[in-house]
Amino acid sequence: MDLKSNAVALTALMLLMLLPVTAYAVTVTVTTDKASYKPGQPLVVRGVVSPVQPGQDVSIIVYSPLNEPKAFGQATPAADGTYSTTVMVFKDTDPSGVWTVKAVYMGTTSEATFEFEGAPVVPPKTTITLTVSIDVGAVYYPGDTAELYALTSYQGKVIDANLTSTAYGPTAITPSVSKVGTGLYKITLTIPSTAKLGTYALVVSASHTSEQYEGSGAALKTFTVDLKPLTTDDISKALEPLKSDLGTLKNETSALKSDLAAAKKSASDAASAAAGAKSAVEAMSGTLYAAVILALIAAIAAIVGVIQITRKIAG
Repeated sequence: MDLKSNAVALTALMLLMLLPVTAYAVTVTVTTDKASYKPGQPLVVRGVVSPVQPGQDVSIIVYSPLNEPKAFGQATPAADGTYSTTVMVFKDTDPSGVWTVKAVYMGTTSEATFEFEGAPVVPPKTTITLTVSIDVGAVYYPGDTAELYALTSYQGKVIDANLTSTAYGPTAITPSVSKVGTGLYKITLTIPSTAKLGTYALVVSASHTSEQYEGSGAALKTFTVDLKPLTTDDISKALEPLKSDLGTLKNETSALKSDLAAAKKSASDAASAAAGAKSAVEAMSGTLYAAVILALIAAIAAIVGVIQITRKIAG
């Protein structure tokens, strides 16, 4: 046998060795029934496998545009190697974009892509903790209105937030909140005039939601509600009614002194009249003497009446 014949024989032998391998190579294809889907539509996956091995199913995995597994399925190939199955039904909340379906059969994999027009792809948000800074005075008085300020930030950068504020204590107080600028808020704290005295805790809560961040934070400060200290003006105002009362009392005392002086003069006049009457009586007859006595009694009764009136005024 010459060299040429040896080469032909070797080639034929190699072809014979390759034939069994080629005949038993596993293949799988995968495709979808549509190129694009919308919410509410089913995803039907189809393909062909070769060779068909009894008891061997095709495993199917569906991936979202974020490369997240969204659905799993299995399909049993028919005798001719074809398979078909409904893997999922799209929802409104499924993200839009290019999806991928992967079919695996006896270790062999095949992929296909399709479009879904649904919700836009939303990247995951970063969870953060807000820093809330507030200024609060140490003492407030019933009836006071104080303007406080709060600042919200994240990692030293001022950031907007939704703020709520409540003062807890002997009396419930709900301050009002208004925005001044980016991350800066004014808190108006009004202490009711009927507020009970004691220690209060002002709690400010903040929350933030944006395309990039999501988080919250809070701060607490205490203050005291106490009685307002009296000033010189307050004392002067409190004494004004007393000054008026003292003036009235002074006037009434002066009038009483005048009444007493008049009563004293009346008593002196009555005594003088009685002395004169006595002298006159001594020179009079008995009848006339009796008349004088009656007149003297009337004068004394008048004096007693004046004295009683004076005592009533003095009392």
